Amino acid sequence: GINAEYGIAIKASDLQHEIQSVPPRMVRFLCGDIGGTNCRLQLYESFHGEEILLKEQTLPSKAYPSLSTAILEFLKEDQEYLGDKTRWPQVASFALAGPVVNNTCQFTNVGWMINGEEMQQVLKIEKIALMNDFVGLAYGLLDLKKDDRIILNDVDPLPNSPIACLGAGTGLGEVFLTHDGTNYIAWPTEGGHSDLASTNPLDYEFIEWLRKKHKLTHVSAERLISGTGIGNIFEFLSDKFPEQLRPEVKEDFEKRGAAAVTERALQQSDDLCVQAVNIFARVYAAEAGNLALKILPFGGFYIAGGVAPKMLSIITDNSKFLDHFFDKGRMQKLLQKIPVYVVTHKDPVLCVDT
Repeated sequence: GINAEYGIAIKASDLQHEIQSVPPRMVRFLCGDIGGTNCRLQLYESFHGEEILLKEQTLPSKAYPSLSTAILEFLKEDQEYLGDKTRWPQVASFALAGPVVNNTCQFTNVGWMINGEEMQQVLKIEKIALMNDFVGLAYGLLDLKKDDRIILNDVDPLPNSPIACLGAGTGLGEVFLTHDGTNYIAWPTEGGHSDLASTNPLDYEFIEWLRKKHKLTHVSAERLISGTGIGNIFEFLSDKFPEQLRPEVKEDFEKRGAAAVTERALQQSDDLCVQAVNIFARVYAAEAGNLALKILPFGGFYIAGGVAPKMLSIITDNSKFLDHFFDKGRMQKLLQKIPVYVVTHKDPVLCVDT
């Protein structure tokens, strides 16, 4: 399989046959971690099992009409070699922010319809394998170093037990792994699109506000537990408590969105921003606890995604986050036996060793 320290996470079985079936020579392969915000692309060259990173680049997803056009932009300096097996990628694997079925993906947050076989024809690449981005992340968790995570609940993981992960970023991803006696296998979910539950009157009021504002019949968890969710909470609180909304904060929010709210909350410089981020953290922890109840991941529970590192002090320095994670009535003592970590690696999908 591909064995690059910072290679994109792929199951060894996905492309192993394609690479091993090629006579011993230079093989170029393309990898991508494709999110709703960014396309992180890498081009490698492999010879006798040694991989060399030739090029990497991050492109804005919404700037391109399709994933293929983004890849062609990434490879524009090599397009004269299109289809040349000595200079053009022969295999590729992409971790995508959406459900993957039969090597196709309706890309949730961008509007792309991605088909692996069609991309093979357009890009002249022999084999393209698609996987859900959180599947890629899940395999990356297995190779995290101690410095790549912070321990929230310091208990020993049980060997070969299930592992679970959720992460807020552009959306909300959820995934789990089970052990088959030899290896861990990752299972994708679309749990981020499950119903957002209310646990108090304010939550219920917020959900109804969202329904009316966006004309929704279904309010999913990621409407709140995501980068855009922080903005939604702040707007709701601004409508509910207009006397607390300072003009300079409103202006900054209109310019920078959720980043303005998170920044002021961390600085403790604005009460409304602090309230918004505290609500976000509470609901985030509660949803994490819901997933933990369903999987019972005594091998470890990981909080990942792009949002957590930006509010690390709120999650790690505040025992209330774990309190909300454990707050499941009679199941509290059971959840307290689960190791809980926050992933600090900038992109765990790029951390796998397969």
